[in-house]
Amino acid sequence: FEPSPGKFTIGFMMGRLNRATTVDTTSGVLRPEGFSRYGTAVKLGYGTRDSFINLSFIDAKDSEKGFKGDIAAAQQTLSANQVLGADFRVTFLKSLFIYGDGAVSLWTHDQNSKLEIDVDSTRKGLETLQNLFNLNGSSEYYLAYSGGIGYAVKNFSIKAGYKRIEPNFRSMGAYFFQNDLQNITLNTSFLALKGRLRFSGSVGVQDDNLTNLKKATTRRVISMANVSWEVTDVFGIDADYSNFSTNSEPKVALVDNRYLLAQTNQSLGITPRVVLVSAKTTQVIMVSYNINDLKDLNSDSTANKQNIQSSVAFLNYNLTLNKIGLSLSTGVNYVNNEMSFGTSKNMGFSLGASKQFFKNKLSVSTQNSYTMSNLTDTSGNILNLGCTLNYSPFKGHKLGIRINHLNNSVKNNLMASSGYSEFTGDLGYTVTF
Repeated sequence: FEPSPGKFTIGFMMGRLNRATTVDTTSGVLRPEGFSRYGTAVKLGYGTRDSFINLSFIDAKDSEKGFKGDIAAAQQTLSANQVLGADFRVTFLKSLFIYGDGAVSLWTHDQNSKLEIDVDSTRKGLETLQNLFNLNGSSEYYLAYSGGIGYAVKNFSIKAGYKRIEPNFRSMGAYFFQNDLQNITLNTSFLALKGRLRFSGSVGVQDDNLTNLKKATTRRVISMANVSWEVTDVFGIDADYSNFSTNSEPKVALVDNRYLLAQTNQSLGITPRVVLVSAKTTQVIMVSYNINDLKDLNSDSTANKQNIQSSVAFLNYNLTLNKIGLSLSTGVNYVNNEMSFGTSKNMGFSLGASKQFFKNKLSVSTQNSYTMSNLTDTSGNILNLGCTLNYSPFKGHKLGIRINHLNNSVKNNLMASSGYSEFTGDLGYTVTF
């Protein structure tokens, strides 16, 4: 629910979030069973695209409902989380602007803990908050914030920014956060060749160990660049480079039968594409090749064991029959991970289709994929089948239904084979006004 009356923005969400799952530290195997996770979020904002302020709050917690497995033997605890966030932007003198965002996350590791809050110099805020929320000795809070100043005109922009995320910052509203880092960056972007050439890039300094609890501190120059060139009306090419990660999705690699959460410290990618348009059909052919360097830059002799050189390639083809509104897509992808003790490989195939009916009031689509994995002493297969239906009976109204089936089977030469199967469905109704 997210109406936007005038300059106001109001948002509300209540429902189930992604399940809480953990890695078994004794075997390194990802445990598919997990607690259900439910949350409620609200958002209130005011302003325009150039100048605005938004406030948001989320309250979420784990529940034993639907737990698959032995709760008494589970290597998990029921967690709870409250996050208060804000972001703003103010534009002045038409082209100058300042911006910022921040959040405080209150995380309770075990809802059933009998420990009382031990208030010290780092946890003074919890004494006040325990009267509002069900806090205990396992509760902690973390901060994250960023801001900067910039200048933007039609074909050019530049801004300087600062970002700081405290160690262990997390939120149930976002499934991954890089933390324990601070960045100072200078960003720029521009258009050239009558808009056919687009460039964006940044350079700055990043360091970690904000609380000085690590044995080593990483400090380095960070940079990134993205170039997109429409060479002709038919052919275009994209290229990107980065020596640091800015995404909010983790890189997970199975190394020596253990799942490692790795940061992309360097990546280089190139994606040429061909678009063929006629009165009857629209065809898009896209090829991509990306090299990722995952490694720990600290001077730790054991860190090299976790270095990963990853190569990712894919080929996608999309065909749209313009007259009847039918789109067909297929693709193949390949991933190769080179490690100090061996190689892991993944190969996958995908097939999808979508069709419009009743003057585009009804849309039906399906996306399906099959992935084969060969890792050190481990092999597996993942089958993902999905179907989505959207129907708009009236202007501004949309009914959505999504059905998905996931089947994951794993064979390990050192442990018993395991598998995981899940069937999910979503039903939603959206009103836009």
